[in-house]
Amino acid sequence: MVENWQTNNVGKYIELLKKNLDNSQRCNPIQLLQEYRKILLSDNRIFPKTKEQEELLTLGLIVREENRLKITNLIYLKVFNLDYVERQIAKLQKIIDLQETNKVDNTSNLVINNLKNNNVAKNKNLLSIYFDKANNYQNHIKTKIKNQINSKNHKNMKKIKSLIILTGIIIFLPIFLIIINDFLVKNKIKQLDFSQKLAIHNLRKFCNNINFSNSNLNLIFQLEQKKKEFSKHNPNNLYVFPNVCETALNELRVLTAPELAKEGKTIEAIRILCNVPADSEFLIEATVWLDHWYRSSNWGKETKLYLKEVSDCPPREKLRVSNDK
Repeated sequence: MVENWQTNNVGKYIELLKKNLDNSQRCNPIQLLQEYRKILLSDNRIFPKTKEQEELLTLGLIVREENRLKITNLIYLKVFNLDYVERQIAKLQKIIDLQETNKVDNTSNLVINNLKNNNVAKNKNLLSIYFDKANNYQNHIKTKIKNQINSKNHKNMKKIKSLIILTGIIIFLPIFLIIINDFLVKNKIKQLDFSQKLAIHNLRKFCNNINFSNSNLNLIFQLEQKKKEFSKHNPNNLYVFPNVCETALNELRVLTAPELAKEGKTIEAIRILCNVPADSEFLIEATVWLDHWYRSSNWGKETKLYLKEVSDCPPREKLRVSNDK
């Protein structure tokens, strides 16, 4: 039955379970799959009660035994295995990223149009003010010229002509500079918008193509460098590091750290986990691994020493709260 579930009556029920997982109305489908993954990897660990767990219990994918959670049966273990869960999370995340990309494009176009409209309106007002002043000043000069023609000789007329030329330069030079500046600002906005959108698109594409089965330190370092470069080129924080890349970076951290610990590189593993931020969905997994090493007879001593010295480590703070309770 376990091997041939697709050909028996269980197959229809399995397909219905898949639809309910991917299209849950009571929970976020990605968070629901992530919660299922934690239970799948937890080896009957105790987890705090969440709405995602209640939904999985309602669907029948998991059972609770003395406040411990586990997968209901062998068929579910085979069908809804780790590979299936990772594929579905990536599929749903791509749909969300596509929606976010459309929102960013629409928002960027709206901001640019507003900037252009504001600049045009502002410069029209400035030009109107300058032209009014120019007309008033020219009228004043004409009146002055008429008065001087009647009282001064040809030599004074040359001075008056020079004065008119100088007046024209003084009046129209600021207007010319405003027009040039407006042209340069518009070109700069267009260029900045294109480069930013291109950088976001390329970075998001890179993160969507990450193969988590080949997670390693080089990939984590590469993503962290991209994040630093991105922040460096965006000092005004007009654009943020894409969510899909932030999620991928934290997932790589919790996947790579245990492998480093197996190689005896526990301190490096702890350092990587300490970079998982407090608002990350992988904070619980990072805390679980820290707690495991903290209580370990092999790694407990060096883990405690490192956590005592490090200044910023969100999983450590989560670990302290759990121990206090």
